[in-house]
Amino acid sequence: MKRFVAVTACVALLGGCVTDGQLTKENLGTGLGAVAGGLAGSMFGSGSGRIVAVVAGAAVGAFVGNRIGAMLDEQDRAAVDAKAKEALLSQPDNAPVNWTSERSGATATIIPENTRTETRKVNVVRDAKVAPAGQLDLIGARYRAKTNANIRLAPSQDADKVQTLPTGAPIWAVGKVAGKPWIMVAQKGKSVGYISADLIEPEPKVAAVPASAKTSTPIQASAAYDLDADAAPIRAPADLDALASGETKDVIEANVTCRDLKTTATAKGETSTTKQTACRSPDGSWELG
Repeated sequence: MKRFVAVTACVALLGGCVTDGQLTKENLGTGLGAVAGGLAGSMFGSGSGRIVAVVAGAAVGAFVGNRIGAMLDEQDRAAVDAKAKEALLSQPDNAPVNWTSERSGATATIIPENTRTETRKVNVVRDAKVAPAGQLDLIGARYRAKTNANIRLAPSQDADKVQTLPTGAPIWAVGKVAGKPWIMVAQKGKSVGYISADLIEPEPKVAAVPASAKTSTPIQASAAYDLDADAAPIRAPADLDALASGETKDVIEANVTCRDLKTTATAKGETSTTKQTACRSPDGSWELG
C-alpha cells in the first residue's frame, strides 16, 4: 500500500509533482496516463523515479505529454495512449498509427522511430546463492524449455545445478550474459540461475480461441507449471527492505532495446507534437524516460 500512495502522490512525474491546488487538466494529461499504465509496474525497472508503463495494462500511459493532454479530454487521451501502445509493440520504425475521435473529431498520428540498443543500469533481484550476472543483453520475456534443461547457479557447465526444467516448462528469460551463451532466468519474481541458451526458446504466443470452437476438454499447461507463478517476471523493488530473506538486488549494466514515439495531435484547431522514449525493462515492461 505504501508504494501505491507514493506513486499516486506524484503521478505527473514527467511534469513534476503537484498539489491539489495545482491539479490542472494539463497536469492530468501526463498524470492520468501514468496511473493507467504505470501503477502495476511501479516496483519494476531502474528504480530511478521514471514512470514505468506495463505493456500488459490497458494503456501505455503518459505518451500524450502535457501540451497534448491539455488539448484532449480524458476519453481521447486514453484512446491515444492505446494507439501509442499499439505503435510501440507492433509497428516497425517510421510506420505511423493514425487515430480519429468519432466524438470530438480530434486526430493523432503516432510514429515509432529510432529503435536502438542502449546500455543502461537496471535492477535485478536474485537468489543470494546465484552468481551475479555482470552485464546482460536484456530479454525480459517468457521462454520455454526445448528439452530438459538444467538451471545452474552460475553461467558455466561446472556450476552447481539448482533444478532441471522439464521439456515445455515456462521460464522468465531476464537476459543473455554478455559474451557467453547463457541466459539468466527467473521464477516467482527473482533470478534463480542460468540456462544454456540453446536449451530454451521464446514461448509462442497463443491465439485466442473463438467461443464457438471451444470444447469441454481443457488444454493442459506444459508439465505442472503455473505460468503466473513459476514464470513470473523478474521484480526489482526500489526499497531494499522489501527483499525477502535469501534475496539480493543488483544494479547491473544491461544492453536494452529503446524506441522513440512521436505523437502529433490536432484538436480544437490546435496542433501539438511530443516525443517520448521507451526502453524495455527486465520485467518485460517499457519504461518511459
